[in-house]
Amino acid sequence: DFNLFPVNFPAHFLVKYILDDQSADIVIDPFNMGRIMDDYSLKELLERSYPRQNMVLTRALLTNATVSQVIVRLLNNLKNSFYESDDLERAELANEMIMSIDETNPFAMRDKGMIFLKRGQQMEALAILSEYLEMHPETNDADTILELIHQIRSQSR
Repeated sequence: DFNLFPVNFPAHFLVKYILDDQSADIVIDPFNMGRIMDDYSLKELLERSYPRQNMVLTRALLTNATVSQVIVRLLNNLKNSFYESDDLERAELANEMIMSIDETNPFAMRDKGMIFLKRGQQMEALAILSEYLEMHPETNDADTILELIHQIRSQSR
């Protein structure tokens, strides 16, 4: 009879139990036999998932996830698996589902361009990836995407 809430922790799905007086949360890792996660364990998980990025553990990383966020996260996992196994049709389907839930999702826009590129549809990829960079010029992968855009343009000449 515990009310558990999904947590939108990066790179690893967690749940939490909010104590009755709401003074604290108990964070639980359901994928490791219900292990209780203290701040040390959470920081270790962050460092393992994001080496060399020196991410800071904040309470914002432990906010409740909405139903939409959980579904998008699951779809992202599926999309990545499909993409890695070259099942582009299913990767695209998962990506379109993400975009129908969150039409402003920048990663779904980028991935749509990457799927076009992997299919050999350079002009479609160029349009989507260019739009992605215009909308998100400060993104972490800007240099990589810019290089892809340059490659597509030089190949189409």
